[in-house]
Amino acid sequence: MDIVPVNKLLHFAKIKKSYQISITTDLIVGFPTETAEDYQNTLNVIKYIKFDHAYMFKYSLREGTSACNLPSIV
Repeated sequence: MDIVPVNKLLHFAKIKKSYQISITTDLIVGFPTETAEDYQNTLNVIKYIKFDHAYMFKYSLREGTSACNLPSIV
């Protein structure tokens, strides 16, 4: 899983304002270890960057994956 540090996301937002580029993202919410704070932080980044397109999905359990064995706290 690729996780981009928030400082790099903020840098992308500044670049977007300076140049004519498009920034998109894919988001999954409700991952088993996601906390309310994690969710709020995601919302804050989305509002700050103002992605041109965002594809959002709710987490769905898939047998045989590592996440399948994680406790759900959502």
